[in-house]
Amino acid sequence: MKKLTIALVCMAVIGCAIPMASAGPLADYGDAPDNTTGQVFAYLGVEGQFPSLYATANTRIPGRTGVHHLITSEEWLNLSNTSSTTTKETDALITDLDFDENMSAILYIVKETDPFPPYYIAYILVPVGVSADASDVRRHLNVLIDRNRDGEWKNTSSGKEWVVTNQIVGTEPDETEFIISKPFILYPTEVTQNMWMRVTFTRTRIDESVFSGVGGWDGSAPSDGFSYGETEDINATPNWRFMKHIPPYNATAKPQWQIMKFNRAKNRWEGKFEIDTVPRLVIAPLPLPPEPPWVQNWIKIKLRGDHGNEPFGDLSVQAPGIIGPIVLNNMGIPNKLIVKLDNQPGGIMGPLPIKFDVFVDNPPRAEKYWIEYTVSTDPDEIIVAHYDELELEILPMIESSDSSGNKKDKFKECHEVHAYGSGYVPEETYDLFIVKDRIWTDSMPIPPYIVKTTVSADANGDISPDPTLIWPSGVQGKYDIIVDVDGNGNYDEGIDALDDMDVNDAGFEVPTLTTIGLMALIGLLLVVTMSRIKRQ
Repeated sequence: MKKLTIALVCMAVIGCAIPMASAGPLADYGDAPDNTTGQVFAYLGVEGQFPSLYATANTRIPGRTGVHHLITSEEWLNLSNTSSTTTKETDALITDLDFDENMSAILYIVKETDPFPPYYIAYILVPVGVSADASDVRRHLNVLIDRNRDGEWKNTSSGKEWVVTNQIVGTEPDETEFIISKPFILYPTEVTQNMWMRVTFTRTRIDESVFSGVGGWDGSAPSDGFSYGETEDINATPNWRFMKHIPPYNATAKPQWQIMKFNRAKNRWEGKFEIDTVPRLVIAPLPLPPEPPWVQNWIKIKLRGDHGNEPFGDLSVQAPGIIGPIVLNNMGIPNKLIVKLDNQPGGIMGPLPIKFDVFVDNPPRAEKYWIEYTVSTDPDEIIVAHYDELELEILPMIESSDSSGNKKDKFKECHEVHAYGSGYVPEETYDLFIVKDRIWTDSMPIPPYIVKTTVSADANGDISPDPTLIWPSGVQGKYDIIVDVDGNGNYDEGIDALDDMDVNDAGFEVPTLTTIGLMALIGLLLVVTMSRIKRQ
C-alpha cells in the first residue's frame, strides 16, 4: 500500500487524472504523465507530455506509440531471477499505479568534487533480473530524466536528458545484478528537485539516428512496441547520495586489432584486445560503504558471434598468465573466465592494462564478434557491474604463399608466387593487383600495377583454387598484394584485403642476390665456361 499512497498523494498535489484511453495490446506500459486525452500535470503548472499511453500524441516521430513491452516474463527491472513483478495492462495507468516495487531498490549517487563544482557527476544503480529460460543475448539500458522539468524528455543546448544511451547489459539467464549506469551530468539545482525519470530495459537498441534531428529519444516505442523487457517511470524526488568516492564507469576496451587476421598454420582467425582501467578503479558492494577501502575487483569475459541461426566453430579467449583459454560454444555461452585484479599499495589496481588474445577455430561465415566484459566485486553473487563491448570484424584477407599453400614472403627470381585468402563473399570474383611496396592510406587510388589477375571465392568465401597462382615469374623487388573488394579502383581501409607488412615492410619480396650468392653464380658460370672450352 505504500506505493499506492504515494501515487494518491501525487495526484492530489499536482492534479493528476486518469484519462479514458484507447486500448492497446496487453503489455507493460510506462506511467509518466501523458496529456494525450486530458489535462495531466507532471509538475505544478506543467502538463506531462510523456509518451506513455498506447495512442500517445507526445512522440516526436510519427507512427510511434507509447512505450510498452509485450513479453515481460524473461527480463525485468527487479532483483529476481525467478519471476517478474511486472503488471501487464492494455494501456498506461497515470500516474504510477502499477502496484509493483521494481524501482524501489534504485540508488542515486552524486560525486562530490573539491572545490564546489558547477556540476555533479551522477550515476544510478539499476536492479535487473533475467529468467533461467531466457535467451543469452545482449540487452540494453536507456535512461531519460526531465532535467529542465518542462514535461517532456528532450536534449537541449542547456542539458542532455537522454542521459544513458543503449548501455549494454550482459546479464546472463538465471542471474540478477545491479547495473551501474554510465555517468551523466547533473547541476546542483537539479538534484534538489523532483524530475520524471524513465528507465527502459530491452533486447534491442534504440536507434539514435531516428531521433538525431528531434532532440534525442522521446521515450516512445516502435509501432509494434518492444518485444521484450520492461519500462519503469518514477517521479524522482531522489535523496541523491553524495559521496567522495563512488564506483566510476571508467573501464574501457581498447582494441589492438579491429580486424581478426587469419593464421594459416593454425587454421584460425586471431585478434587482440585489452581492458585498460585507470588507477583506483573501484566497484563497491551493496550497501555502499561511505568511504574506502574498497573490495578487490574481478573481470569476466564473454565473446559472442553475430551468426544468426547459422552454426559456427568454437570461439576462444586466451587470458593472461595461467588463466585460459576459455572456449565459448555455439550459443555464445562462456565457460567461466575470471581475472582477479589485486589491490596494490596506494590503491592502484594492477597489473593494468590486461591484454587478451582472441581466436576463432574453424573459421565460420560470421562477419562480426563482440567481446563483452564486466568488472565486478563477486563473480558468482549479485554484483555491481557494468558492461562494454569491443567489436572485432572478420574481413577479407590475402597472403602470399608457396604452391602448397604455406605462407611465404620471400621468393627467388623467376619463381612462381601463389596466394591464399579468406573472408570473401561466396561465389564472387575480384581483381587482385601486385604493386610496388608503398605506404597505404585510406581512399588512395590503386597505383600502376606489376600484375593484375582475377581471383574467385568458393562457397566458403575462400580464394579458389587454394592456393591460387598470382605471378608465374617474379622479378626482383618489394611488393604488396591488394584485392579490390568493392571494385572502385581505390584502396578502402577496412574493406579491401591487403598484404603489405610481412617482410621488410612489404607483403613479399624477390630479393637481389647477395655478394656471396653473386660470386657463387659467377664461379658457376666460370666452371661451365671452362668446361665448354676444354670440350672444344
